[in-house]
Amino acid sequence: LSISVNSHIPYRYLILYLGCIAFFGILGLLSLINLEKTEKDISLNQYHGNSYEYSGAAVVFLISCLGLVGFPISPLYVGLDLLLTYIESHQYLLIGFTALSLLFIEISLLRIYTRLFCGQHKKTHHPIAFKSS
Repeated sequence: LSISVNSHIPYRYLILYLGCIAFFGILGLLSLINLEKTEKDISLNQYHGNSYEYSGAAVVFLISCLGLVGFPISPLYVGLDLLLTYIESHQYLLIGFTALSLLFIEISLLRIYTRLFCGQHKKTHHPIAFKSS
């Protein structure tokens, strides 16, 4: 949104950008709420491996994460591209801070996904591949 303060951007670009963020954010939040209702112990201190048992929630959360970072499957990619065209070529700090903030958001969302849905599943009612095998 610092880009919108910088220059005059049409409101339809901002609505496209913020609407996509709200849609994918709510989609990811709903999948996390659904996962938290069924699994009581959800922390980001360890890998949970919930994609084995909740593959639908894993796919929905991954799509919402990719949508939030502006992956080309989402309309947020177009909105982000339209907003980035309004950064002037002499505004190095704005370009740098925008790129760093997008990078940190991408890394943090994908780390949350790997902590919740990847790794060894903690329930032992199915075969588990050990690290030595």
